[in-house]
Amino acid sequence: MYEKIVRKVGFNVAMGKSVTVLELAEKIVELTGSSSRIVHVGSRAGDVRDSRADVSKISGWWKGEIELEEGLKSLI
Repeated sequence: MYEKIVRKVGFNVAMGKSVTVLELAEKIVELTGSSSRIVHVGSRAGDVRDSRADVSKISGWWKGEIELEEGLKSLI
């Protein structure tokens, strides 16, 4: 049943938590042992200030199992 739904509808799959770009950048620097500096620049027209994926359509049959840090570690 769920396969039919997934094939017809795209989902923005997430954990239902917000992570800022700064938090993500800091975690990547930490996990890679990089000496890179994080540079802040002004916002641009059209930038999205806050966003959180709505997981309500899949929450009854799907639950994220990999936390951000674990997923980043597997990619790095």
